[in-house]
Amino acid sequence: MLSESECMCPVCISLLIQPVTFPCNHSLSLKCYKETVEKANLSCPVCRKRISVWARKAAKENKLINMEMWKDIQEAFPEKVRRRLEASEESNSEDEEDDFEAQERRQISCPGEIRQEYEAAIQQIQQKKDEQAKKEEEASKVNFEALQQEEFLSENVEIEEKALMLE
Repeated sequence: MLSESECMCPVCISLLIQPVTFPCNHSLSLKCYKETVEKANLSCPVCRKRISVWARKAAKENKLINMEMWKDIQEAFPEKVRRRLEASEESNSEDEEDDFEAQERRQISCPGEIRQEYEAAIQQIQQKKDEQAKKEEEASKVNFEALQQEEFLSENVEIEEKALMLE
């Protein structure tokens, strides 16, 4: 006897309707499987194992639906299966309207806006790098001048010492 948790689709989190069982033994409802494949995702949504070859072969042989599991689910949960199938039939007519609305292009930014933000961010990063390089160059210049001054002073001290020795 199947438990209800064993019969849940991991994608839509509801009872498996016409379950499709992958070679990795994960199962999805047929509707979720079709949506997954339509979006060119040819891997198991649970474990990410590639299923492309298996999917083509199973579809060609008309063996996508795990008929054994589907019969077991229908026997174990007849009322839930009936309600789910009825709900799916009712929502099909609404889905057609929703699909038309979903096809409308939703715009979340103006054309070119994201590129402008990207270029502004790059420019800001470059300015910070330039400022840092300028600071480092100035610090290096100060250190170099200090070393030159120190060297000049030590040379003068040596010259004075030699001059004193010669006198």
